[in-house]
Amino acid sequence: MAFVTVYAASGDIDEIMRIEDASFAPTVREARETFIDRLNACPACCTVLTGEDANDGRHLIGYLSAEVWDRVPEPTSDSFGLGHRASERLVTTGRVLYISSFAVDPLSRGGVGRPFFRDSIGLIRTHYPTLERIAFIVHEDWLAARHIYEGEGFRHTGEIKGFFAPGRKSALVMERLI
Repeated sequence: MAFVTVYAASGDIDEIMRIEDASFAPTVREARETFIDRLNACPACCTVLTGEDANDGRHLIGYLSAEVWDRVPEPTSDSFGLGHRASERLVTTGRVLYISSFAVDPLSRGGVGRPFFRDSIGLIRTHYPTLERIAFIVHEDWLAARHIYEGEGFRHTGEIKGFFAPGRKSALVMERLI
């Protein structure tokens, strides 16, 4: 099956939440309202991965949601906190693409994550030519995700100690120039 990266639509919310629930522990999942806010605040910042031959509705394989910020903030839990409102932080002429969430359905993994991540960034950049940098946080133990990011040229630039529960694991801030 061929996969296609397209902009997310409001009707994709159930599938996005299905993937969110399957991909993350309850303590680090974003709420439905958070994703709805992201889709409404910056529609060109949210992408999904789907198959070309899906005939029974849009079955998603992955999603990426992002925001456009004016700068990368200091690495604190308040700056990067779960559940923040994208609508309150969006700067449409900003220089930083903050990737707020990225996941591929665990049942569909196996080489699609990296091309989907790369294609999503390319698609989003077509709407935001002022972007100069990409930033996000990642759990220190998520080695498969870090492998994708490091393979795409991202480097660890900061740490938020105790960001993730349980165990109070750290979040690594990762960045790359565009």
